[in-house]
Amino acid sequence: MVPGKAKNRKPKCHIRRGDVVRMIAGKDALAGKEGKVLRVFPSEGRLIVEGANYAYKHLRKSQDHPRGGRIEKEAPVHMSNVMLVCPSCERPARVRIKRDEETGKVERICKRCDKPF
Repeated sequence: MVPGKAKNRKPKCHIRRGDVVRMIAGKDALAGKEGKVLRVFPSEGRLIVEGANYAYKHLRKSQDHPRGGRIEKEAPVHMSNVMLVCPSCERPARVRIKRDEETGKVERICKRCDKPF
């Protein structure tokens, strides 16, 4: 490998915004939480899942927040900790990439049921 070439490469990302994923590792994995992907950070290999991996920000008392308090929001999760849920078989599945010969478009296919996502 030539030094400096790996930095210019676009990171692989088989999960896109709007996909439904299931947590397979981490604190939400035991509950088997599923959620929609809100945002993807391909360069970091992380994504934000709706309703999973909550982080709390503590607010100090101020004029805007006279009582103080805690704000909870979703924190990024690593892509290896989630698995894409197939819409047809409704189970977590791995993804196979298929490129159409004529148009050149890439299609994601479920390895379980061989149907496109």
